[in-house]
Amino acid sequence: MHSTSIRACIAFVIVFISTRLFRMFAIAFTYAVNLMNSRFGALPQIHL
Repeated sequence: MHSTSIRACIAFVIVFISTRLFRMFAIAFTYAVNLMNSRFGALPQIHL
């Protein structure tokens, strides 16, 4: 009973950290994509 609660806490911490890291990675990825789109996609619009 006690070991299962410890395992549940460890699993919860692992899932919490992995979701937090995945969310940070997704935010950074979308930021990089938006930066590249604004840098390469907006230049032809400005020239036009």
